[in-house]
Amino acid sequence: MIESFEELENAITALEDYIVQLKQENVDLKKKEAVFTSTIEDRDREIRQLQQALKNNYVTNDASVSAEFDKKIEGLIKRVHSMTAKKMTNSGI
Repeated sequence: MIESFEELENAITALEDYIVQLKQENVDLKKKEAVFTSTIEDRDREIRQLQQALKNNYVTNDASVSAEFDKKIEGLIKRVHSMTAKKMTNSGI
C-alpha cells in the first residue's frame, strides 16, 4: 500500500513538473507571438508608407509631365502662330 502511495506521489510530481514546463512553453510562445505580431505590424506600416510614397510620386510625376506637356504645346502654338504671322506678312495680308 505504501508503494502505491509512493507511485501515486511520483506520478503527481511528474504531472506538476510537466504542467510547469507547459506553462513556461506558453510564456515563451506568447513572447514569440508578440514579436511576430510587432514585426508584421511594422511591415504593414512600411508597406502603407511605400504605397503612399508611390502614390505621391505618381501624382508629382503626373503633374510634372503635364506641366512639361503644356509647355511643349505652348511652344508649338507660338511657333505655328509666328509662322502664320510671317506668311501673312509676306503675302501682304
